[in-house]
Amino acid sequence: MADHQLPEGKRWIENLLALGAAMGYQAQPEYDVLAREGRESPVDVAWFRSEGDQFPLFIFEVETRASGQMSHNAGKVFTQDTKLFQKPLFHFHLIVEGGKENTRADVAEAAYGKFNYRIYGVAEGEGTEALCDILSQHRRVSDRLDVSALATALSAEHWPEIDLDQVWAHAEDCHFRGEWLRSYGILALSDPETFLKRLLRFLKTRYEESGSPPTTGYGTFIGEHCSSALHAALLAENDSKQGMKWLGELQSWQEHDGIMKMAAPYPGLSEEGDNFVFALMPAVWGLIAVMFTEVEGARRWILEQMELVISTDTGLSLVAVAATGIWMLHVAAGGDGDKQYFELARERLNAEGGINAALLAAPPALGGLVADYDEWWERLQAEKELVPNFDEFRQRFSGSGREGGGTPIALAYLLDEQPPEAGHEIRELLAS
Repeated sequence: MADHQLPEGKRWIENLLALGAAMGYQAQPEYDVLAREGRESPVDVAWFRSEGDQFPLFIFEVETRASGQMSHNAGKVFTQDTKLFQKPLFHFHLIVEGGKENTRADVAEAAYGKFNYRIYGVAEGEGTEALCDILSQHRRVSDRLDVSALATALSAEHWPEIDLDQVWAHAEDCHFRGEWLRSYGILALSDPETFLKRLLRFLKTRYEESGSPPTTGYGTFIGEHCSSALHAALLAENDSKQGMKWLGELQSWQEHDGIMKMAAPYPGLSEEGDNFVFALMPAVWGLIAVMFTEVEGARRWILEQMELVISTDTGLSLVAVAATGIWMLHVAAGGDGDKQYFELARERLNAEGGINAALLAAPPALGGLVADYDEWWERLQAEKELVPNFDEFRQRFSGSGREGGGTPIALAYLLDEQPPEAGHEIRELLAS
């Protein structure tokens, strides 16, 4: 074991122990494969399926350089009588410095290559392939994967020679069951440079495979009800060249089953549905408008969906439609502006004497819930004023444009049970 005091070998052993634990194994260093014969012949790392198992499923030997010891290290596993030692599901032999193209490595592979055994030249770029193969072998054992734990074990700091994007793509292709969306979302918020692209790739890949992105996996009300809409927005903001495609996905989500729209007023059908359409969706429409800024026609289509709520034809009272009206003003006034829809919202709000001025400056992330309509009404009526005309409104709010996009806000919406307090931020993004 003297060689493993060297940094590279020691690092790989520590990494494999952490990786095994992250994948649910009992990872043990220096496991003695000949203990029953009264002699000592340890392998560097052994992964057991559970505590108390006698024989490991996976064995790892880490060699600093190819040497004559390699054949012995493989032979001590594969030449034993199965009655004494049951063979592992796979034996990984890793050379972490120097090449494997020499007779010593050739002899080991020639002798044991017909078994579930392979030599990987890490220094020659085969470390990435080794990790991918480890995931493939794990898939033979289990279809479950702890995505968050794997992310901790696969840090770039500990695996500098590995193409981790390729490893993650392979893990996704293995179709493990796990909290992919929630884990990737949390990781993208804390490390957007690394994990946002992986989340977007995951969504695109699943869309290509099934015809639509995954719709569940966050464990939140918002994630359950409008993840498809927010996924389309995430993809549109970060993949503007495909913007029309993602607008089509957003429109398909809204059309739902072709009979009832997903986010349209059906008052009284259910309190949950009313809360979704009248309280939650107004700010979400504003956020989606921000994220589809580069997609021609998207903002106009969003305004048309908001008009479904604000229209007087629905017979809805101001207490129900006020949040939609407030957000519709900002969506219509932002960007190049859409005076027609601004006036629709303005007339609806001013018909009953205007609206709380503070709500115009800081639109609510969550409007009034049905159970709290009395309190919401009082808030709407406090210190109210008439909505100014289009030019005055734009002048009042045009100086508050904010740089950036809506991606972190969208992720927060998907991950949290309650919408984030981001109304003011969304309003500023709309004005930019």
